[in-house]
Amino acid sequence: MRVVAVGSGESGSGRSVIAANLGVALARRGARVVLVDLDLRSGDLHLRLGAPHAGPGVTSLLRH
Repeated sequence: MRVVAVGSGESGSGRSVIAANLGVALARRGARVVLVDLDLRSGDLHLRLGAPHAGPGVTSLLRH
């Protein structure tokens, strides 16, 4: 298993775009990919991938 983290302290720096494109590229090469959006303020990775919002996220998990 390998972990790749994409992060930045700046808003609008392209974290989600880079993570989504990297995940799609790896999946197309046959890799099993899990993307976790840890943007606690405005996570939108599901929108970029055309996936439905899955409901409670990391923020809910951390509260409990």
